[in-house]
Amino acid sequence: MGSAIVRSAALTAMGDRRLVELVLAGGPLADAALSALLARHREWVRRACMRRLRHAQDAEDAAQEVLLKACQGLAGYEGRATVKTWLGAIVERECINLARSRSRDIALQHLRSLIELYEFQNRSEARDPGARLGSVLEALPQRARHVIELRYFADLKLEEIALLLDISLSATKMRLYRALDQLRERYLASVPGLAV
Repeated sequence: MGSAIVRSAALTAMGDRRLVELVLAGGPLADAALSALLARHREWVRRACMRRLRHAQDAEDAAQEVLLKACQGLAGYEGRATVKTWLGAIVERECINLARSRSRDIALQHLRSLIELYEFQNRSEARDPGARLGSVLEALPQRARHVIELRYFADLKLEEIALLLDISLSATKMRLYRALDQLRERYLASVPGLAV
């Protein structure tokens, strides 16, 4: 028991590069060296993910994924940068991937709402099923209509729309979500007998 504590203290006192060497060399100290390395950077990774994502559960998910990818990719660490810098690059990639995934989820929720509206219209009207939705879309302000058309009819990605409109990605997302909200509200208001 005492030797394990001494070994743990010795590993904790070692620099990052030496711990990486021990992990990559394999042997009896590899697992303990990996644990010491991850323990040293775990909180920093979690805080970096939180700063980037600003959502506790997303940051926790991203931090876990970063540490897992660090374990899996440690053999690819070449030592040209510090371990913290190397981890920072993994944090950045993972946070971008998670943010993209969340953005797609939100856009899909809006699209599902539009589909539900369309299906409701289909059930409640005998005329052309897309007519009401089309007329509501046409009545939207040009800016709102344009971003919806670019995303769902031209099938452009949000990054492409941002470049096309010469606005930031976050402004593009906000414009699209507001436009979809306007479309939903106006559509619901246009259906006779439907309380909004």
